[in-house]
Amino acid sequence: IASYLESKGIPTDVVDCHVTTKDPDFSKYDVICLATNIANVENTSNYIKEIRHDNPKAKIVVGGPQNIERGKHWIREYDVDAVIIGEGELTIYEYLTNKNISSIKGIIYRDGKKIIFTGERSLVMNLDMFPFPALDKVPIRKYNAPIKKAFPISSISTSRGCPGKCTFCHTRESIWRQRSPKHVVDEIEWQVKKLGVKELWITDDNFTLSR
Repeated sequence: IASYLESKGIPTDVVDCHVTTKDPDFSKYDVICLATNIANVENTSNYIKEIRHDNPKAKIVVGGPQNIERGKHWIREYDVDAVIIGEGELTIYEYLTNKNISSIKGIIYRDGKKIIFTGERSLVMNLDMFPFPALDKVPIRKYNAPIKKAFPISSISTSRGCPGKCTFCHTRESIWRQRSPKHVVDEIEWQVKKLGVKELWITDDNFTLSR
């Protein structure tokens, strides 16, 4: 998301609290986006309270796979400004540049006493349209893995989605999309040559679906 916004001329910072012990200075940002998962819900809640105290004028946006089921919870309980449902790149960009929030697909927000979901956003089929992730904005050498042969280690996503419809999984659209081989190899070369990465963890749900 950060690299896509940067490609559109919107400056961003990225803070990964898994590897950074110093709390970020929330007071200098107009919009703060928090990525939630099952492991960091409590920390996210605490950060929202801290942001409201330090920078009450800032917009708070929450995203993450669990929000398909829990999106309205963040609005009701923590009064966040918006919750992103589904893939975030295009939705966040439109949220930052479009004054009419109701016209943006993939958002939950509050309008007075009503909590409104604007509807599902269509999936991005051409993943090559996205720039490489903003790994240059995080301390790459602080990441590790219990099983590895080389260091520093990083990750790469070469596809999104899954053809299945498992009820326990947030990926239920039964659509699998892949980046082109050239786009993937170009990112690998960029990570190795520019960031010094020695090993890659492939994060795909279905890396072997297509030879």
